[in-house]
Amino acid sequence: MNNDKDKILKTASDVFFTRGFYKIPVDDIASLLKMSKKTIYKHFTTKEDLVREVAYLFIKTHSSNISNIINSEYNAVEKLFHIFKYMGNMLININEKWFSDIQTQAPEIWTDIEVFRSRFMTQNISKIIEQGKKEKYIVNHPSSVMINVFISSIRGIINPAFILNSKIPAHKALESTLDILMNGILTPKGKNLLKKLKMEKA
Repeated sequence: MNNDKDKILKTASDVFFTRGFYKIPVDDIASLLKMSKKTIYKHFTTKEDLVREVAYLFIKTHSSNISNIINSEYNAVEKLFHIFKYMGNMLININEKWFSDIQTQAPEIWTDIEVFRSRFMTQNISKIIEQGKKEKYIVNHPSSVMINVFISSIRGIINPAFILNSKIPAHKALESTLDILMNGILTPKGKNLLKKLKMEKA
């Protein structure tokens, strides 16, 4: 791993996710790091390259953390609950400026995020749904239908247009989405477990 590159990505991530990136000059990143712009451009040819790598690092980091939940010993209801909780906490830490800049200045990066996210969710939500059916926590509806409902719902909430135009904070909207989805797919046994998890959280 390249130490300078890692430092640049870490600092740029902190800045971009709290202040956006469009109006942030590379000089600001260099100043925070106490290094020259030349050093930054040694690793990232353009500012757009830096933004893209920040976005890809974001995807890689959070996908890895969500995969840890998916591969845990949790039952299916616990996995879905903790995944939604994790995503909600993630959204709390991202300023709307990031989503605004992605939407208007770098839509192709958001498209890349969408493609990866859909593929990742399709592969993993299906595993959780099948697990939940075996555990008798999830109703026996066609898995393909439930997977598409989950993906469409998450895509509908975690996207720049919704986040920028909704009067409801994204993490709160995600909590409501969890309730709507889970009440639609859980058996009575699963609903009792979800109620218990929510009480523990409170």
